[in-house]
Amino acid sequence: MMEAKYEIAEITKEYIYIIDTGNHTKVMTVTNDADNVVKNITKNNGKEGYLPQRIFYKDSDGFIDEIGHNCTGKC
Repeated sequence: MMEAKYEIAEITKEYIYIIDTGNHTKVMTVTNDADNVVKNITKNNGKEGYLPQRIFYKDSDGFIDEIGHNCTGKC
């Protein structure tokens, strides 16, 4: 399966909020691809590897959850 598809809805100093937008018959969910999602957000959020302490997401069922990670500040 392909990597999760998502859109960044909001970025603050404290958190990033993303929305899972993938067709889950073809791509992974954010829940199941969390490691890659964190890596991609860190690499692509336009702040030279800055990652806020918290990542929240709306999952494929419409529930809001949080991705735990141990990368804060510069990664």
